[in-house]
Amino acid sequence: MASYTQNYQLHQWEGSDAFLRTDFNEDFKKIDSALATAAQGNCRVMTGSYVGSGEEGETSPNHLDFPFSPEVVMITGGSYRATSLFLRPGTRGAANDTAGMGGVLALEWSEKGLSWYANGWASGGSVASGTTPSTQLNELGETYHYLALGK
Repeated sequence: MASYTQNYQLHQWEGSDAFLRTDFNEDFKKIDSALATAAQGNCRVMTGSYVGSGEEGETSPNHLDFPFSPEVVMITGGSYRATSLFLRPGTRGAANDTAGMGGVLALEWSEKGLSWYANGWASGGSVASGTTPSTQLNELGETYHYLALGK
């Protein structure tokens, strides 16, 4: 006679037990339900990198895709070692570098991605127009690393 597992009451057959397809289907439903419940409360994490293309501005936004809905994205890199932290649902961000300057970025969140472009720069509390690939976190040939948290 079959026994059952402690946590989910899945079938545990003995060598002489007869079993039915319905037993397997019942167990698979329990497993599927447990996995779905576990996934709902967990934070998803993804790290990666990209190499800058040298483009900038509204007509050439950067874009990252994720296998989940990102809530927080952090990007570091480039020749000025810029660091940026973007929080959903924000529509503005900054690329702050070691020289005390930063790019002013326009952000657009999609279900599973983030796009941004530089639309100005800031230094010492002043904001000015003009952009460069470095203010957009997209210097030609430079490597940028990112960390994304989401659900």
